[in-house]
Amino acid sequence: MTLALAPSASVRVAMRILLCLMLATMAAARADDTLRTRINDPQRGEANRARDVYRHPYETLSFFGLRDDETIVEIWPGGGAWWTEILAPWLHDHGHYVAALPPDTASDEALAGNKKFAARLASDAQRYGATQVVSFPGGGFVAPNSADAILTFRNLHNWMAAGKADAAFAQFYAALKPGGVLGIEDHRARTDLPEAAQLKSGYVREETAIARTRTASATQPSGKATASRSSSSSRRTEQKRSVARFVLPAEADQRPQMWRAATASGTPSPIHDAAS
Repeated sequence: MTLALAPSASVRVAMRILLCLMLATMAAARADDTLRTRINDPQRGEANRARDVYRHPYETLSFFGLRDDETIVEIWPGGGAWWTEILAPWLHDHGHYVAALPPDTASDEALAGNKKFAARLASDAQRYGATQVVSFPGGGFVAPNSADAILTFRNLHNWMAAGKADAAFAQFYAALKPGGVLGIEDHRARTDLPEAAQLKSGYVREETAIARTRTASATQPSGKATASRSSSSSRRTEQKRSVARFVLPAEADQRPQMWRAATASGTPSPIHDAAS
């Protein structure tokens, strides 16, 4: 006589957890491999690839904790489409890349950049054809609770200098899903020089940026998971948070350094070195 014994409820739960962990590990490994492939893609512009040694794209995007099956919004990618060349192809198969351009009311320079960006998208439909284009700031932005991550590169100092940082943060946090990440990169200002003058020249103090992101995050409800939330976000907590990377001035140190601001707890973790 043969007996078939069904596993207990606890064993079934443990098996499901193990399976989920295995699948998550496999997805993370795939995302990591494809990210390196996209960064080393010879189809990227030669001038853009030459900046990799300074901008460290792999370290930056990995530090933000991104996955290739997520909806990722880039704020003001610019006519050069530096990050677009990496993000759009990387997200093409499993995720969704959204480019948020300045609105039609922006400056002539910004609108010229929009035209250049549109030409870049049109130049290669296979690589960029799935890109969604929206506008920021204003009503043309993405829907609330729709983004796994929102990225902004070297823009924070401009918004702070113009007194528009709080409004920008409010739109970002509203658009993020529960557990979503706001990724910020900017140049680190010196602490021994007046801050206002440095903001105008493109630099922001680390402690100031941390304080502003904490304040903005504290005013936004963390929310609960919704049915529209992607499965890839399940590795994160329910609290929306910011993750920021600061680049030291070239004359001070060629190695970019990063800090992570855990806005939910209000306690930043130690600085991480992107070049290590």
